[in-house]
Amino acid sequence: MTSRTLITSSRLIFYALATSLLTLNGCSCHDEDDYFWEFEEPPMEASIDVGLPPEDAGEPDEGFVPVDVGGEPEDPEDWDWAFPDPEIEPDPPEWEETEWRSEVVAEGLPRSFALNDRTSVVVDRQGTVWLGYHRCADRFCADPELVVARRPVGGSWSYETIDRHEGLFGLSVIHADEPLAVYLDAPDQSLALAQRRAEGGWLIDRVAEGRVSAADGFDITHDRARFYLSYAQQGEDRVEFYTYNTASPTPLWRRLRDLSPATSAAFDEGLKAGNALDFYLIHRGMGANFQISRYDVGQDAWTTSQRDYTTQVSALVYRQNGQLCVSGSGDRGLVIDCGDFEDPLSQRQFFNNGQTYYLSSMVEARDQTLFVAYHLANEQDLRIARSNEDRWQWRSERVFQGPTFGVSTAIDHRDYVLVSYYYCPGDTCEVRLMERVP
Repeated sequence: MTSRTLITSSRLIFYALATSLLTLNGCSCHDEDDYFWEFEEPPMEASIDVGLPPEDAGEPDEGFVPVDVGGEPEDPEDWDWAFPDPEIEPDPPEWEETEWRSEVVAEGLPRSFALNDRTSVVVDRQGTVWLGYHRCADRFCADPELVVARRPVGGSWSYETIDRHEGLFGLSVIHADEPLAVYLDAPDQSLALAQRRAEGGWLIDRVAEGRVSAADGFDITHDRARFYLSYAQQGEDRVEFYTYNTASPTPLWRRLRDLSPATSAAFDEGLKAGNALDFYLIHRGMGANFQISRYDVGQDAWTTSQRDYTTQVSALVYRQNGQLCVSGSGDRGLVIDCGDFEDPLSQRQFFNNGQTYYLSSMVEARDQTLFVAYHLANEQDLRIARSNEDRWQWRSERVFQGPTFGVSTAIDHRDYVLVSYYYCPGDTCEVRLMERVP
């Protein structure tokens, strides 16, 4: 069965086991360490609603009944495609009337910890910003905590501690004031799913209990009503998937069909929901290159594109026009590929301004402007590339000078990009949020 724990201000204490953040395999990174989760592999759990996927990975048998996904809007327009953005305020200021501002959200994280960590930022339908990061009590960071900072529109920051934790995590949000934080729970060898209640407090479910070992991929995404979770275990040739339908009167985490063969999968920004009860995953097959695969939720079927990516992929975006775009690293800098599922490399943009380090982050605004935030190695700075309104005319600008790490992006209530990151001028680091202000 899945287990559940309620975390409030007087939260329960969990055992902590240190592990370092894994980035997507093949990233041109200079600062990460090759640490892995190492446990003995216990037997599969007998879960009542996230149990074993179908044994047959091929076509559905004759008489197959599609998954009852339920809770769908009658009007397709109500889907609002992948539902990633807040409701946009009526008359936001023009881009040219604003400028970049960097705000310190938290500080005191040891540099050695931040080099292997990543922030995660999302915005809910009311425009509230949720920023996830790790907090340390001392310079050794022997007992790190996973913290989510909250800032409503026009308000100030407040902070909510979820769990003692180090390593991989990700944030996603569907309903206002109810973000979901997902992370690998080392003591329980499980995937922990911390859902915030609207009135406050975090309710924690766990799936795959007793068999989460060395991660080789981990991600969270959502559409209008469902969360989707991917997990790839090192040494296995499959990726596991789970879903949670918030529109159901009795929502439960359910396991979906595995993707196999797949030797590794994306971390944090390589799983994205589409607009037709489907989702897409960046992963490796049995070769060295990255591929993209699509899962049809209703038909319970996987399809893999025949075109491989030739870059070291960081982030994936499913666009409103149906295109799939990825940001990655080439020999001479940032590379952006866009196209459809059959030919995902039909448009390419090369930024020959030097090698990147760490992972990049990509997001699309409601007006179809694409943003990519990335770290430039030689200059030790944070840059943002932008292509306005589906025109495929790219420009890149430096938005922050200094050693930065762990970038994440989201779209705010004005349809502008937010960028969270660690800034490490010395032995300790700050958690910062970059945004456009009048």
